[in-house]
Amino acid sequence: MSSRLLALPLSILLLLSPLPSLASDVAAPLLGLHRMRLAVQKSLGDFYMFKGMEGDRAYARMLEQSIAQARTQLDALGELPTPDAPKLREQLREQWLAYVSQLESLVAAFRKQGFTDLQPVTELATRNQRVLGTLDELSRSLRHDNASAVPAPVQSCRDLSVSMRGISVEYASRSASVGALSSKDSAIDRQTGGFAERLQKLRESPANTDETRQTLQRIEAPWHYIETALHHPDQNSMPLLVDKYAGQIVEGLERLCEQYAAAAR
Repeated sequence: MSSRLLALPLSILLLLSPLPSLASDVAAPLLGLHRMRLAVQKSLGDFYMFKGMEGDRAYARMLEQSIAQARTQLDALGELPTPDAPKLREQLREQWLAYVSQLESLVAAFRKQGFTDLQPVTELATRNQRVLGTLDELSRSLRHDNASAVPAPVQSCRDLSVSMRGISVEYASRSASVGALSSKDSAIDRQTGGFAERLQKLRESPANTDETRQTLQRIEAPWHYIETALHHPDQNSMPLLVDKYAGQIVEGLERLCEQYAAAAR
């Protein structure tokens, strides 16, 4: 450091020093909230598959893993730099605990009597939506003044992951006879069409590189396999395959998100 700089007051030197970016401070929590959201979504889908597959132990283990993943992300949330964050985080924790309590009760009831009543399952789905709603609200709060925290291609990719997981949960609920099956203007049909359109936009993104294009190609293979089944949910013939390949698509999209994020650094 030059003698001229050494002669400056400490307060001036601090002003000249690079300050940590607030956007970088919220990037990690936003990723954690995104991962928690996927795990919360998956936990409900795992329960539907557990119920639809008559208490299959593999789905019981998947359900336990989804709960553990969501809990890990929730516990990892530290101090968040927005005024609304503390209140929302506490609200999220309370809703999450209530959701898990009812989820575990339903699993225990199914194991004991071999079935569950429709009303508590409907209440479980409502609790799930409350948790997801608070997660979204907390994410929006963090992004409000920090738009650069998540590059646009990364956010688009994360939104697609959430969409794919939502589609798989909807399909699992109907396969487990929780929802009515209909191929005419059904929620699944609309969601599937929207997913296909946004996936096409991601393919055309100028942010793509040779690496991301290869990942997109690997995503397209399972997507094309299940797209027909998703457009005809009344057939209800492939819940295991839809769940499996939807999981592969989400994993591929999460890799793609990481690639976009690395390219934007």
